[in-house]
Amino acid sequence: MAKHDKAAVKRRARFINLKVMLASFLADSETLDIYEMVDVRQWSLGDLMKWPFQRGGKSRIDPWAAIRTEVAARRFIRRDSPANFNVIPLVELARYGSLPVFQNLDSRVTVHESELDASDRITLFISHRWCSPLVPDDGTLIDRIFQFCLNVVIKNNFPALAQTHEVHHSKSLSQKLTDLIQTIDPAGVVDRAPSFQRYKRVIASISPDPLQRRLIHEVLARFYLWIDFCCLPQVYAASGRRVERTEAEDEVFLSGLDRMDTLLEKSETVIIWTPSEITRAWLFYESLMSIPRGSCSFMLPMDLIAALSTSVHQFHCMFSQLGALNGLLMVDTFEKLGIVATSHRDITKIILLMESNLGGSDWRFRVIR
Repeated sequence: MAKHDKAAVKRRARFINLKVMLASFLADSETLDIYEMVDVRQWSLGDLMKWPFQRGGKSRIDPWAAIRTEVAARRFIRRDSPANFNVIPLVELARYGSLPVFQNLDSRVTVHESELDASDRITLFISHRWCSPLVPDDGTLIDRIFQFCLNVVIKNNFPALAQTHEVHHSKSLSQKLTDLIQTIDPAGVVDRAPSFQRYKRVIASISPDPLQRRLIHEVLARFYLWIDFCCLPQVYAASGRRVERTEAEDEVFLSGLDRMDTLLEKSETVIIWTPSEITRAWLFYESLMSIPRGSCSFMLPMDLIAALSTSVHQFHCMFSQLGALNGLLMVDTFEKLGIVATSHRDITKIILLMESNLGGSDWRFRVIR
């Protein structure tokens, strides 16, 4: 090999390593500016040399241009895979100290979309903010989910036992819980307490009546949860290294995102984040798909619920004024709102989802009170 050829190979290798290091740096960052949402593996050497390494700087490669190109070139095409969803029973999730990743979870249940709103179960879509691109939970999410479910059951079905909690559930969830408990025969209820060892003393302190405790356990056993980290294949951290999805897992992941609208329509959304975080792309989409339908519950103080509801109302009016909900107009609106995500492809996916299903929806905003 000629000397200049060897030098070119070495430069190319250093360039590839530099791109990989930069991609890893961006993926591990706790917060990503919208201008950082680019796939550096696709950059040329000239692009890479222009990158401003200081935090908060704006890249000369505008990801919004990439989003516009993708939205203009693609139309929403739903995959032909069956409309099945992975959910995890609350009784199984209660066994874990932190969220288990999809790839390591054996206790999830696969259900058809027609079963999501069945009368013998409650399906909750958990809308939460990730700590970082690889860390979905600060170690408290499972406790907060369980406390939400427990307090909703007590507040709705055993009001005499209710305590003061920042839990507010929708009328639709209240009706589902009322209908559910009517299908349960108290005489045939078995003690499910062993599945809830971590919370046994909590429930025992709520009611001294063994029958009431068994009924509470029985209702909680009918709760099924959809949590992104547990129910879709993920890129995650294990033993200090980044674990990527396989090609097959990536297909399952994309299929799940394609059907996010169906999942939100068939389940009850539980929001566990504050109004200041609504500029996160997926939180923005989840709130717009659930609050106006009246199928959203909250684990927030009432003043924050009112603030979030007002913001969603304003966003709804804004998108309604886009006329035919043209995708490129949505991109412009997202940019002006300062919507951010870990990857610009997330924003592309959300806009294509909204373009596909908002146009045919009757969006009558209902203020949460």
